[in-house]
Amino acid sequence: MAGSMRLNTVPRLLQASKCFQSCIIPASSQTKAADQMEKYWKKNRDRNRPLSPHLTIYKLPVTAVMSISNRITGTILTAVIYGGPIIYLLGSNDFAGYLQMVQSWGPVGTGLINLTKFTLAFSFSYHTIASIRHLAWDMVMGFQLPQIVKTGWAVLFFTLLMTAALMAL
Repeated sequence: MAGSMRLNTVPRLLQASKCFQSCIIPASSQTKAADQMEKYWKKNRDRNRPLSPHLTIYKLPVTAVMSISNRITGTILTAVIYGGPIIYLLGSNDFAGYLQMVQSWGPVGTGLINLTKFTLAFSFSYHTIASIRHLAWDMVMGFQLPQIVKTGWAVLFFTLLMTAALMAL
């Protein structure tokens, strides 16, 4: 009985909201509001204004770019850590077989191997060094703005250094 009463209340609520829209708010007001909105959007289209200019007019600070990059590199590493073994288990080749297959593609395969190696080396290096910086922040060290900017550039420098060392292997 209680279940059927609850089911019956939903259509009644929907009918009440339709009645509110059509009965309480006069049609002339609805049309007037729609006309005002269309006039507003036409003016913005005519003046070639962007819909949401927050990313096109705002220069992101180094710290924001580095925070976003830390999340991206973490996502890449997570995809490799989980996706690599799954591909390996579902595939018919071992690692050497996959490597030979990609190398058989010629210069494209070699380029793909180097791009993959760089992506993994950079992601690992950046995420590791940026995480060390975050550990320092967790110990309440380096929160002044000049220190934040300096450590940001240091993270980039050591990331490039570590990436070059890993690429040389």
